[in-house]
Amino acid sequence: MSGKRTGICPKVGYDIGALLRTLKAFGRFGGRRLLSGICLVALVALAACSSDDRPECALRPAFELTVRAATGSVPSDLRLKIKYGGGVEEYAVSDTVQTQEVLFCQRRDVDGGVPEAGAEVGEVFCKLWTQGATALTVETAQYPKVERTLEAKADGECILTVEETVVLAVPEAGL
Repeated sequence: MSGKRTGICPKVGYDIGALLRTLKAFGRFGGRRLLSGICLVALVALAACSSDDRPECALRPAFELTVRAATGSVPSDLRLKIKYGGGVEEYAVSDTVQTQEVLFCQRRDVDGGVPEAGAEVGEVFCKLWTQGATALTVETAQYPKVERTLEAKADGECILTVEETVVLAVPEAGL
């Protein structure tokens, strides 16, 4: 055979027909050798299909989320909840210790810096490392619940960070 690359993976440098004839030869010697031959052909094909052409992707979160109140500071009972492919995580402004795996938040003062102990929180800034669609719920007793589905974006195989802002506000009367 010519050694022409054929099959599902163009990187396979073996003639698929030759591999199949080899596999058929294994079949003549019994089931155990046939199984071994199938495994061998599968490993060769998988190894040949591993891509060295993948782009170098920067490590970045899928989302950067900012939560603020339309007027004043963020309520101290504010809670964020995300549902993503790997599970559910929550963050509360009142928490002093974070145990999340993909939801990392920090309180900021009105100037964007770290607030002093006991000071009002101007906004909450979070990075979500979910790498896919995420259901977001923002709850506090002072404002209506906010629910959104965040859609991740990518450039080829590389994740892009989507910036999302939630502004807590009381709906105007009559709306």
